[in-house]
Amino acid sequence: MNPVICKKEQKKDKMFYIISAAVPLTKVGMLLQVWAFTTYSFGKALFKHLEPEIFRRKKDVKDLRVLITGAGNGLGRQLALCFAKKGSKLILWDIDEDALKKTASECKQFGCEEVKTARVDLALREQIYVAAEKVNYEYGGIDILVSNAGLLNGGYFMELDDEKLDRIVDVNYKAHFWIVKSFFGGMLERNSGHIVSICSMASFAAAPRLVDYASTKHALLGFMEGLQNEVKDLGKNGIKITTVCPYWINTNLIQHFGVKKSEMMSEEYVAARIMTAVCMNRNQIVLPGKMNLFVRFRWMLPRNLVQSLILKKFVK
Repeated sequence: MNPVICKKEQKKDKMFYIISAAVPLTKVGMLLQVWAFTTYSFGKALFKHLEPEIFRRKKDVKDLRVLITGAGNGLGRQLALCFAKKGSKLILWDIDEDALKKTASECKQFGCEEVKTARVDLALREQIYVAAEKVNYEYGGIDILVSNAGLLNGGYFMELDDEKLDRIVDVNYKAHFWIVKSFFGGMLERNSGHIVSICSMASFAAAPRLVDYASTKHALLGFMEGLQNEVKDLGKNGIKITTVCPYWINTNLIQHFGVKKSEMMSEEYVAARIMTAVCMNRNQIVLPGKMNLFVRFRWMLPRNLVQSLILKKFVK
């Protein structure tokens, strides 16, 4: 690791600096540093998690310009409605023009005065760049990016043809590169903005018939974590990053998986939780909350146990 970056990070976190200065740099000292900083970080995270939401400061998204991908149907549509109710100015992208028009109409019924739509195929980089350039030219950038669009093939790996594999990688992963790249520069200049990415619980557990999907979501999680670290390294504290990792959502994407309704979350519930996370500048949320235990302690569990849990849950 670059020692310059290490020193810079130590200055940014006073507690890390205090711990480092207090404990000698011997092997035992280094272990004590790791233990002390881990305990401090865990306690800080636990406090944030348990702190009642009513005591947390929330930002107002009224009049903020919000771009949502995959806004024609499902979770993207619900998120558009949530932001519309809050008075945001919306830019909605989807490959389905008819569904986009319907979502835009519904948003206006909630009093949203400004809703712009564009048909964009996220598998095509040039379409993304052209649509983004138009947004930047007309509005000078955006305040919040909700990168939501995604595909799910739902088949065993060897059953999927190359075209399907190419497209899911393009839409679920590479598209995030091109979309973020289009708007991130403006956010860095202003030291202001919020990037929200809809990841998945599949980022942490690759189940059968989800090999391609889980691979893209695992990569996306790494992208978002890396982006968050870059923002901190550059000292751009005004830019917020939120990664959302939901379990099963009751959408058309998972109908053929045979998941019990009792195990699925509604689009409305997930959208509401995401809105809360955005307004509170949360770094990462796992839905439902009980899945946090699996995510936080998965690395401590025996591999065979994790595999058994995944197979029991996903193989019908």
